[in-house]
Order: sequence, then structure tokens, then C-alpha cells
Amino acid sequence: MALDQVRVNRLWEAVCLTSHELVWELDPAGVIRFINDASTDVLGVAPSGIVGRSVFSLIHPDDVATARALFEDCSMRRTGWQQVKLRAVRAVGLVRWVESGGVAHVGSDNDLLGFTATAR
Repeated sequence: MALDQVRVNRLWEAVCLTSHELVWELDPAGVIRFINDASTDVLGVAPSGIVGRSVFSLIHPDDVATARALFEDCSMRRTGWQQVKLRAVRAVGLVRWVESGGVAHVGSDNDLLGFTATAR
């Protein structure tokens, strides 16, 4: 069954508003352009405190090099990632393990537009 735009919008709304997973969008530089309200529970920060920040600012310092290498590889190959486990730092300094998967978005001229991902 093909998805029309109305159905896509409804699905997106349901995922973003009801999911306990993080749903987020990154620009090609790794800056968070969207994150759903689950960030408050998972990271201890509302979306307004996260949008505009580098995704690497949310990752535990011991995992940043691994995350950067993965991001650069995915950016270069124009591909996403699956089942990546890293530690995230919550607002109060507590560490939380998350597992993430994401997809790359590529324009018609093969330019990387960014990534959309989830983390649980």
C-alpha cells in the first residue's frame, strides 16, 4: 500500500508524540535540527535545550571519537547506521546507554542533506 502525504504526516505525528524513543534530525555537520519530547525523559533536557547543539555534545566523552568516526564514515558513504550503542550524558551528569539507528538523506545531486535517527 502506497503512503500518501496525509498518512505520512499522521504516522510522523504518532511516532514523535507517543514514542519513548528519541526521534531526531541532524544536518550534515551533526547539528541537531529536531528532537522529539522524549529528550526530556531520556536526556533530562527539553527539545528547546538541545536543538542547535552538536550531537557530539550529548555523547559521553569516552565515546565521542567512535561517534565522530562513524558519523564521518556515514557522511562520506551517504548511508545510515544500525544498532550503534553509545553512552549519552544526561543533564545532571548521569550516563545512560542508548542504541541508535539512522538513515541518510541524499539530494538528487548526491549532496548529503542530513540524517534522521532514533535512539532508545
